[in-house]
Amino acid sequence: MVNKRTLALVFLMVFVVSFATVAQAFTPREPVSTEMPAVSWIEGNRIYVAVSNEDINRAEYTIELINSNQRLRPVIEKRNVVVPGRSVLVESFDLHMFGVRSTAPDTVYISSNYQRTVVPVQTSDLYNVSSYVVAARERFDVTVSLADLLEGETGFQLIVDNEYFVKGTNATGEISVEHVYGGLKKVPGRQNIFEYEQPSLVLGMRAPRMLGTGVLTFNMVRAISEGRTTYRDIIPGPMILVYGTDMRFINNTGF
Repeated sequence: MVNKRTLALVFLMVFVVSFATVAQAFTPREPVSTEMPAVSWIEGNRIYVAVSNEDINRAEYTIELINSNQRLRPVIEKRNVVVPGRSVLVESFDLHMFGVRSTAPDTVYISSNYQRTVVPVQTSDLYNVSSYVVAARERFDVTVSLADLLEGETGFQLIVDNEYFVKGTNATGEISVEHVYGGLKKVPGRQNIFEYEQPSLVLGMRAPRMLGTGVLTFNMVRAISEGRTTYRDIIPGPMILVYGTDMRFINNTGF
């Protein structure tokens, strides 16, 4: 016959297991890293963030601006936005609110339903993009500043991909070299006077025909020869959000 002490012990064990199960069920989960199509960039005195929602229903996202160099308070701005179904929404933030440039955000977290996308904030140091959000079949240009790539180097080669690609899809498209600028140029109307222009390269592309959204990019390779040895560095291109004919564009920036 089971005594009262044994029953009490069994009840205590069941209670502890049940409590642990309930506590585990209500413990907040960490967001899972995903690859939701989104881009961010700095233009003038503003940071822009473009997020997409391919579902037919509206979705709520949390946008967090992060400075990865600040350990104590990396999240320096947070905003909740609602994106209608099948839409691309662009939000902006004033850079002046962050004080000096060293404390400005360099990363964006976009979270929804325990899923998180990590997006770098793109600057115009190397690339100047005519538009970071383009519609399907729309043409755009990417100007590459070659000054930093060429500085102090001899025996230099720059190899640009023949085609761009769209992450997570099979879509590709041609990259054409539109213009090459730079070097010494004669001043118009002035005899024997020349001026130096910073070297740059203008690449032209047309976004692919597609549905939904995707992030378009490409790569360049810098090949530097030192004697009989050639060193190759892969330089990732800018990230551009492309949206298809089934999506609509919403500019929520006021600019």
